Amino acid sequence: MKGISPLMATVLIVAFTLAVAAIIGGWLTSISRTETSTIESGMSTQIECTKAQIDIVSILNGSAVIVQNIGQVNFTNGLSLACGTNTSTTSTALNVGEFYLFNILNGTQCDDTNAIIRVASIDCPQAYMECTYGVDCP
Repeated sequence: MKGISPLMATVLIVAFTLAVAAIIGGWLTSISRTETSTIESGMSTQIECTKAQIDIVSILNGSAVIVQNIGQVNFTNGLSLACGTNTSTTSTALNVGEFYLFNILNGTQCDDTNAIIRVASIDCPQAYMECTYGVDCP
């Protein structure tokens, strides 16, 4: 019974190992590029959102809120407004410096003393303003 020479066996093992390493290396490179791109995009959004600010300018008889974008970021996906436990949203864009008249919950009142009114950006949820009705709201 004859086999292959030890030198030939070593060459085959090294070639097989290099082929497997090349396949795995290419796969890992592709995954790391994809993940790096995803993380970079998320970090870019978070950094941009640090420049976002909303101001509650006025509350009109507990039925509407006037808000202003006082930051440096345009809100393209709209705003959400919470009054106590009720929430409503709008898809209206709010560019830097613009005002928006937000009717509270389709005309229902939000004038309970100590009700928390919170306006937040859908683009940058960490950009919000809240006040307590009858206490520190404008």
